[in-house]
Amino acid sequence: MIVNNALAKSLFRLVFHGMFLGILFMTSYPVCAQTIRVLSATDKTPVPFAHILIKPLDADKENRNLVLYTDSAGIAVIPDHYWPSMGVISVSCIGYIGVKDTIPFSEDHTYYLRMQKQFLNEVIITAQYQPQRAEQSTPKVHVIDKTRITQMAAVTLLDVLNYELNMRLSHDPVLGTRLDLQGISGDNVKILIDGVPVVGRQNGFTDLSQINLHNVERIEIIEGPLSVNYGTNALAGTVNLITQKTVSGRLETEVSGYYETSGRYNADAHIGFNKGNHSLALSGGRNFFDGWSPGDRISLDMKPQPADSSRYKTWKPKEQYFAELHYTYSRKRYNFHYRGAYFQELIHDRGKPRGPYGENAIDGKYTTRRTDHTLSFQSDLKKDRVVQVLFAYNHYYHLKNLYYKDLTTLQEVLSPNPGDQDTTRIDLINSRGTFGKSKNLDKLNYETGYDFNIETGWGQRLEDGKKQIGDYAFFVSAEFSPANQVTIRPGLRYGYNTAFVYRPIPSLHLKWNIPIRHEGQSLIIRTSYAYGYKAPTLKELYLNFIDANHHITGNPDLREQYSHNFTFSTTYTGIFSALMMRMEGGLTFNDVRDQIALVPRTLTEYTYENIEQYKTLVLSYHTEWRIHALSLSAGASYLGTYNEESRTHDVPTFSFSPEINASLSYTFEKIGLTTSVFYKYTGKALGYALNDTGADRILYQTFTDAYHKADFTCAKLFWEKRIRLTAGVKNIFDVKNVRSTQTDLTVHSSAATSLPAGTGRTYFLGLDFKLSVK
Repeated sequence: MIVNNALAKSLFRLVFHGMFLGILFMTSYPVCAQTIRVLSATDKTPVPFAHILIKPLDADKENRNLVLYTDSAGIAVIPDHYWPSMGVISVSCIGYIGVKDTIPFSEDHTYYLRMQKQFLNEVIITAQYQPQRAEQSTPKVHVIDKTRITQMAAVTLLDVLNYELNMRLSHDPVLGTRLDLQGISGDNVKILIDGVPVVGRQNGFTDLSQINLHNVERIEIIEGPLSVNYGTNALAGTVNLITQKTVSGRLETEVSGYYETSGRYNADAHIGFNKGNHSLALSGGRNFFDGWSPGDRISLDMKPQPADSSRYKTWKPKEQYFAELHYTYSRKRYNFHYRGAYFQELIHDRGKPRGPYGENAIDGKYTTRRTDHTLSFQSDLKKDRVVQVLFAYNHYYHLKNLYYKDLTTLQEVLSPNPGDQDTTRIDLINSRGTFGKSKNLDKLNYETGYDFNIETGWGQRLEDGKKQIGDYAFFVSAEFSPANQVTIRPGLRYGYNTAFVYRPIPSLHLKWNIPIRHEGQSLIIRTSYAYGYKAPTLKELYLNFIDANHHITGNPDLREQYSHNFTFSTTYTGIFSALMMRMEGGLTFNDVRDQIALVPRTLTEYTYENIEQYKTLVLSYHTEWRIHALSLSAGASYLGTYNEESRTHDVPTFSFSPEINASLSYTFEKIGLTTSVFYKYTGKALGYALNDTGADRILYQTFTDAYHKADFTCAKLFWEKRIRLTAGVKNIFDVKNVRSTQTDLTVHSSAATSLPAGTGRTYFLGLDFKLSVK
């Protein structure tokens, strides 16, 4: 009996412990947790931060009302302990029309929300812990969405930024178009594609006409330094192009063609597949421009022209080829993405006929190639914690060749002058990783990460033919909400650079949502301080360009160029029945120190030095109004640029220049027709400079005249929106050249008193065919 009792007790303990462990195992690991997925009805993309309210129909007290929020993938998971048989679900999100449904909780559910109004639905990722709406962002972010890009019939980044406030463009016949943001030069503007820096700058800036928009979903712009997040060159601002990574249907194809009377002939195609967790998309195309000069007539003739004076073009002929591959593998909790891109451009600079009979000329050929590879991984460890890792390799190649061409035999011989030939190669290895916590309505969210960049340059004009710069940094930022309507975001970056001594790089952003009692209205005040910097480039450090006509050397002792940026802005949004409006006003001050400049050592020798101080002051206002099918936006800014000579001469400290832009769009929904007008006024820019060519230093005033630009586009949809026909007029005011004394803005400018500003009034026609299998 004693043995039997002991055996019974042992069996009882074994069964009890086994049942306990089984119950613990089942409660700890869900077998069939139910999910609610929320997608956009327009393009089937996830809707993050959607509000989900579930009211159970069961009388069980354990099943009370439940509130959930979707994650970055648009998914909300119902807790395992929540098991009512039926419930009423309400799904809502600002910018979308909400839905309400009665559902059983035995299977997953997906809801598609239709957009209510567009500018309340701008989801951004630049400098954010997770994708979120622009209204929720602590730093102020301006979004140019796909709709606006399409309405503008924009082909390259140049076409879009032409009509943005605080952005001034200057054109070089060979180097392309340079962007100045907030009065600060383009080598201080960071241009990213999916968060990866665009490598390869000529004369310090990236040619905007080399960045095609055929696969760009939206453009996110932050004015002011983002050096904590993205390091060097993000001193004036950051432009981040977000590409389309997902395929909306099981199969989608798109073919586009574009013609412009200035001599542009473009074509591109896209095909995408989507099966299960896999998505694959391939796109590519060709852009061709046959060159343009004032006086050129509209012609459809693409044959080579006779060898006469018309062979020379003010705007040089160019041919571009591009291709892009996207592969995405996604699960509920993680996402893997690969992007591969290739770009090639050939610019043909045909010289004017020379010699006593015009029998020869000097021609230049400029070849640029870019190859980009990016691997990115994102995982939601929990609902509010995200890990993101990115690896990228970017290759840039630029070849310059000058030829002596015999126009009678069409034979060409490479110029023997070493200064006429140049080859530049730049490789960038970039890795960026972040770990962050981001939960809506939490008091504290944060992000910490690393940013590694290794840039290697090859070229005969670099000292020893090859140089390398390494930048290894760690950064951290946090968003703290001491009150429900206040968010404070401090940030800090620190690291090691092989070319200069690293300083701590701080930033501080403050956002205050001022409560308004009236429903549908909001008022947000943002203010910030940010430290920005620009590291010396390989050319500025190690250039060795010495020939019969040049003597320019780098300076390995250069310090980084840095700035202090102060920004204040307000944003008011109101919804009144069918009318939606947004008004924004802002004030920005930039104080740039140790600016890197090319300075003379002697009358013929030049080098780079940290010598200049520079300041800008920007006052701006922007408003948007949308009612039914009508959209109207208008803005104005007053840009003040610092006059360095004010320290030693009796001239104003700042020279101010105004800008005005506006756009109007109306959609006739019944017939699928949209008309749009885009306008920008660029005011007269003044400045002061010293003439050092003579024995005396003479102070004189520089200027660039004011000018107006405007485009008109008209787009018509056919065959259930599968075909879009676009036509219109660009550069309605026929702007070609602008009077200016600042001819040193472009290294290839002549001594003329004008700068190229446009190819005159042109007419265009575009055709787009898209087919999708759901």
